[in-house]
Amino acid sequence: MAVSRLALAIGLVLIASGASARNPAASEDTAPKAQKNPANLKAGKLAWAKVVKALGGDALKDIQAMRSTGNLTVNMGEQTVAFKHTTLVAFPDRARQVLATPAGDQTIILNAQEGFILFGEKVQPMPKEVFEDQKQEQNRNLFYLLRYSNEPGLEITAAGQEQVNGADCQTLAVSFKGLQFRLWVSPDGKVVKQSYPGAHPFTRAPGLIENYLSEYRPEGPLLIPHKMTRRFEGQDVVTVTVDAFDLNPKVEPEAFKKPAQ
Repeated sequence: MAVSRLALAIGLVLIASGASARNPAASEDTAPKAQKNPANLKAGKLAWAKVVKALGGDALKDIQAMRSTGNLTVNMGEQTVAFKHTTLVAFPDRARQVLATPAGDQTIILNAQEGFILFGEKVQPMPKEVFEDQKQEQNRNLFYLLRYSNEPGLEITAAGQEQVNGADCQTLAVSFKGLQFRLWVSPDGKVVKQSYPGAHPFTRAPGLIENYLSEYRPEGPLLIPHKMTRRFEGQDVVTVTVDAFDLNPKVEPEAFKKPAQ
């Protein structure tokens, strides 16, 4: 796979924290269905309130933008590739990702109308299908969910208990803007895992995506995971770490506009 194509796939992973299969039937959720009865809906609401309180409380409503820099490692079987990344997310629908690749910086930009990739002086439009996928996947991002935790369309159902890395966690079935996925919440309110039927970030083969979130540390009023490990069908494929984080940085509108060619 060419470096630019690989970097695009990685950038979309970083921006959206998820790349789903375009055809949901291609990878079905085999987990037992959560029973949407009053008791489970009430328990899910209480568990989600615990998450909101643990990760920032009322300060989450004031998030306008988030910038992070760090490293990522891609496992491609026998080959491992490392990149530096800088990611800027401006709510509700803009993102800018800069990846330092061996061939030079590549910038991936999403705004409300379009997505495109900058590589040197070249501007490449993002395919419409990929753009639409990524706009949907932004709704799955943990801090998007927290930022809009009071949205009436957000439905969370308690779905039992399960251990994650030795800790007894509450499993939550989440439905939001047409997406369905699961979260695992530790006793202290941290989200430690997310899963959903999706696609391999690079090959696009359908399968189970699992995101493991760890190394939570305070960043101002928020508690932020500084490491995310993505597994596909049980195998690590991408590890993202955050070295620096900036809450509500100044955002220039031009950062999300397509430059003149």
